[in-house]
Amino acid sequence: MRMGTTVKAVRSMRSVKLRNPKHYAAPPLGKKLVVRLGLWIVLASAGTSLALAHDIVLFPEMKGTNLRVIAKFGHPGDFSPARLGSLVDLDAYSPGGKRIDCIKDMKEDGGYPSWNGGNSLQPGTWLFATRYDNGFFVKMPDGRTVNTVKLEAPDAVTAIRAFHFGKALFAISPAGPGFDRIVGHRLEIVPQENPFLVKVGGELLVKVLWEGKPLAGVGVEIGDGVTPMAEDAIPRYPTDSAGLVRVPIKGSGLRVVAVDYRVPSVAPTMATQDSYSATLVFTLKPY
Repeated sequence: MRMGTTVKAVRSMRSVKLRNPKHYAAPPLGKKLVVRLGLWIVLASAGTSLALAHDIVLFPEMKGTNLRVIAKFGHPGDFSPARLGSLVDLDAYSPGGKRIDCIKDMKEDGGYPSWNGGNSLQPGTWLFATRYDNGFFVKMPDGRTVNTVKLEAPDAVTAIRAFHFGKALFAISPAGPGFDRIVGHRLEIVPQENPFLVKVGGELLVKVLWEGKPLAGVGVEIGDGVTPMAEDAIPRYPTDSAGLVRVPIKGSGLRVVAVDYRVPSVAPTMATQDSYSATLVFTLKPY
């Protein structure tokens, strides 16, 4: 694997469902100790790839007559509520291009951070964008994954900083322009044609940008955001020299396009690599 290209080790649409290790208070002696100790051992043995095998995904939906946007973190089949404190921002872009700062209005709704846009939104294509900081992870020589930095664990085998970007498109009929808006995320997926007009069985042309420039040779995935898939069964479609790739649209309903990218860390005393992921969500109606 060459540095800077994305070959997804363990990520969206996978069957592994372990979480990052957490600190546990010492339980009472007896059976509970055995059960909790066993759980801790399983969690602690998970490699760094598991800690990074997640995406931030925005799910726009109609709740009654109101539009709300829900932030979830994880992978298909095992999404959890995003941590509100890890969401750097949430912006909405109206069909006319106006940016609306939504992060201050996000609230917990059913356990998930969400934004309620009300029922008087302008018709057309809305774009929602967020950045999510998942912090630092190191893999220790004994195989444990720990939420700390290289500075505090100089003997760590690997040290990763994980950062995620999410975008979602939502059409308040009729769908119009604005689907190809570039929001300036460091890693970004930009559709080159209106995804709401693509028919099942067709293809969607997307461009992957890294720091605003086309990113060649990275593998792009697309799925339904629900169905887990074994790692070696996940189709990946490489971008060309212009950062372009056509991804197949195999079904209607929710579509989640995703990409990963790793580079040497911008904070070398804290991590050896920065791991980024980006998602693009839209819902395709059946024709």
